[in-house]
Amino acid sequence: MDKTMATLRTQHVTPRRPSLDGLDVLLIDDDRDFREVMAALLEARGATVVRASGGRKGLARAKRQHHDVVLLDQLMPDMLGTEVAECLRRQGDPAAIVIVTAKLDAPEIAEEAGVEGWLIKPFSVDELVVTIKEALRRRERSQRETRHPI
Repeated sequence: MDKTMATLRTQHVTPRRPSLDGLDVLLIDDDRDFREVMAALLEARGATVVRASGGRKGLARAKRQHHDVVLLDQLMPDMLGTEVAECLRRQGDPAAIVIVTAKLDAPEIAEEAGVEGWLIKPFSVDELVVTIKEALRRRERSQRETRHPI
């Protein structure tokens, strides 16, 4: 066996998982179990996660500290996710916002709310990471266009 083949056979190749290293995420969801599972998944990918159990608590947390991304459930007892998103935008919050819902009309909901992304439950961890990264790019592009219109 030649040396190259021996080297290839002895190397363990770990598939590269998309990372969220350094991201600060505000996770707003009234379902405690879902919130904890999501937080664990995000933290496993390198994100720092602040949790809130509803819209009002999430808005209070967002006022105290800006986050890179806000992941929020659409259907919560105290507020709709779209209402939370509208409040965040009125406050001038710079975060990319992603709505999480079981409703199939998520794209329409997200467009009407002016948020950067959406996820339809159930979804995979990779879909979550890709959606967050795309939302961050959309938000950055939107902020750049606002600062420097063509």
